[in-house]
Amino acid sequence: MAQQIPIVFSETLNLVNPPYSVAADNIKFGFTTLESDKYITVCENAQQQIAIVDLASGNTVSRQKMSAEAAIMNPVSKVIAVRGNFSYLPCLWNKMMMYELVNCCIFSWSGFANF
Repeated sequence: MAQQIPIVFSETLNLVNPPYSVAADNIKFGFTTLESDKYITVCENAQQQIAIVDLASGNTVSRQKMSAEAAIMNPVSKVIAVRGNFSYLPCLWNKMMMYELVNCCIFSWSGFANF
């Protein structure tokens, strides 16, 4: 008897198709980040840009010219944290701050009110 899976999966968004047009090579762990139900960020290293899909605003896509290993959007404000060469850069499309890390770490947003 086949076991029933308690979760039903369905595709709601395909980032490869227009208007998103993200290369399939970039849709993988380490390049693509889903932050809550508001943003998807994809590091497009060949173009040295980050694609940001705003799921809360009708799946609009914007691209920011910056090179990054990984990126994550703040779900409350339009702030993006970018990882590149062991540095994190939260920015509002302008440089807010930069912090050099000695060791690699996992990044997530913790306090939205105090940021």
